[in-house]
Amino acid sequence: MQNASTGLIVRSSKDPKNTTKEPEVFGDICYARMKLNQVHEHCTRLNAEISMHHQAEDVIIVTRQIEPDIYQDFDCYMFIMRFCFFNKGGEYNYSQSIELPGFMSEVVFAGYLEIPDTVYGDTRIKDKSTIYGPRGCKMHSFSDIEGKFCSREKLSDSNEKLHFHLMPPSFTCCIKIKSRQYIK
Repeated sequence: MQNASTGLIVRSSKDPKNTTKEPEVFGDICYARMKLNQVHEHCTRLNAEISMHHQAEDVIIVTRQIEPDIYQDFDCYMFIMRFCFFNKGGEYNYSQSIELPGFMSEVVFAGYLEIPDTVYGDTRIKDKSTIYGPRGCKMHSFSDIEGKFCSREKLSDSNEKLHFHLMPPSFTCCIKIKSRQYIK
C-alpha cells in the first residue's frame, strides 16, 4: 500500500495486513534497501537538509530536515543506527537515550540483520570478480519500535526522548518526526 502524500510504501509486500509487533523475517536486505532508498529519493526531491550526529561509540543518528508545513504529520526523518557487527560480541540489550527534535509520528522502517558465524566462511565472499551478499542471514523487520526496542518520555511541549533498551547489532530505524512548533 502506498502513502498518497509521500509515495512511500507503508507496509511490506509480504503481508500488508500484518499489524502485530511480530517481526517479518527476510532472507536478504532487499526490503530494507527498498524502504531506505524510498526515503532517500523522497528527501532528495524535497532538497532535505542532512545532519549527522555521533551519539555513542557505535550509534549514529542522521537527520533529514524537510521544509516545515509541507506535510501535516512530519517535517523530519531521523535514522538511528547501531553499526557494530552481529558476530563481534554486540549485545542485544543495549541502553541509549536519544533526544528528538520533536515527537515521533511514524516508524518508516525498523530492523536488524542477524548474521550467523557460518556466513564468514562462505567461499563466495572471497570471490574478487563478483560482489556477493552473504547467504544465511535474516533481516528482522518491525513496524513499531515502542515497547520492544524503546520507551518514550515527553521532555517538554516541544520534544521527547526515546530510551532504547534493546538495540541489536546492525539495528537501523527510520522514524518521522513532527516538530511541536509546526503542529497546528
